[in-house]
Amino acid sequence: MENTNAKLCGLGARDSLRLEAGLCLYGNELDESTTPIEANLNWAINKERLNDKSLNGHEILLNQINRGINKYKIAIKSLSKSILRTGMKLLDNENNEIGYITSGAYSPIIKSSIAIGYVKRKLNINEKIFTTIRNKIEELEITKLPFILHNYKKG
Repeated sequence: MENTNAKLCGLGARDSLRLEAGLCLYGNELDESTTPIEANLNWAINKERLNDKSLNGHEILLNQINRGINKYKIAIKSLSKSILRTGMKLLDNENNEIGYITSGAYSPIIKSSIAIGYVKRKLNINEKIFTTIRNKIEELEITKLPFILHNYKKG
């Protein structure tokens, strides 16, 4: 590395940057059981190709667009100093399991733990959700993606 301004970083830095930007990672937010519609990636599907029967899963995608989905991607922020991690269960105010975290990490920019997850029904941004951390129920805040707004211009 000839440029003295460049510094090496690892997968943890890459993952926290991806999470702060609200980007999906295959194997976490996207997999064979999660469609682009459920991941809120409708913008990435070519509208003309959607009706093409050669597109794998086109019937499922059209059905989800027209009839709705069964899981919703949400952005979550910890209200405590606890770190949110992949696989943690999301709970409603009656301790019923309503979803799970797909990606979670500490954000050095926000100075809080943030996560992306899926829930079984659409939630209001003011709705209270919880998770269990070290056998203690902790309240979480639903927020919007991206966690950090893009600060660049195209062109």
